[in-house]
Amino acid sequence: MPSWSDISLALYKEFSEQYLIPTIFRYYLENGEIIDVRFEEWAIYHILGIQHIT
Repeated sequence: MPSWSDISLALYKEFSEQYLIPTIFRYYLENGEIIDVRFEEWAIYHILGIQHIT
């Protein structure tokens, strides 16, 4: 786990490319539905809130 001072755009990019973008997160709901969540490269930075890093 990085410290706050180690967090950077480069770290977000590396994490996204290595873990989020290639992974499908599958959720099994109590009503029997299955939801697949995929992170797309074009939207990942908005989802992570990177625009708030100063």
